[in-house]
Amino acid sequence: MNTSRPYPLRLRRFRGAFLATLLALCLLGPSQEAKAATEYEIKAVYLLMFAKSIGWTEAMFADAQAPLVVGVLGNDPFGTVLNNAFRGETVGRSKRPLVVIRARNAAALPQCHIVFVSKSEERQALNIVARFRGKPTLVIGDFSPFSAKGGHLNFILSGGAVKYEFNASAIQKNGLKLPSKIQRSGTPVSES
Repeated sequence: MNTSRPYPLRLRRFRGAFLATLLALCLLGPSQEAKAATEYEIKAVYLLMFAKSIGWTEAMFADAQAPLVVGVLGNDPFGTVLNNAFRGETVGRSKRPLVVIRARNAAALPQCHIVFVSKSEERQALNIVARFRGKPTLVIGDFSPFSAKGGHLNFILSGGAVKYEFNASAIQKNGLKLPSKIQRSGTPVSES
């Protein structure tokens, strides 16, 4: 019996079509939707890391069972990604759950511990920063130069990677402390 027999014609055609499709996918790269989803999955993980790293005091919460509230201000670029990232997660010794709320304007947000300001609110950056100044709220922008305008952190894309800038002075003015491990990973900026 000859075991070196070539593949049947049908299998060779399938294998050729499969390899051509695989090559085309590699050459075309991921779709814009896939890139956007990946970007916001990474940003959601960063938000979770910030939530777990800030030294929230008991005085920053309404009561012992109150959750850590994360507000998304403006157009929500996360979809379900942020809720999925926070599902089952807790912060602090009190094991506070994380709750995500969404609002179109800052006035509609109740007391939040973290506010994510989407790109749609870029023109309102100074007003948003002023609204949360002096409150125990970490304000994070999805555009640069949010931190230079008095925001606390802002995400940037650098070399295809999601990174962040931070304004230590503005964070401190709100009574929050950014741990050194987060400072080492980000880029410091000053208000301009």
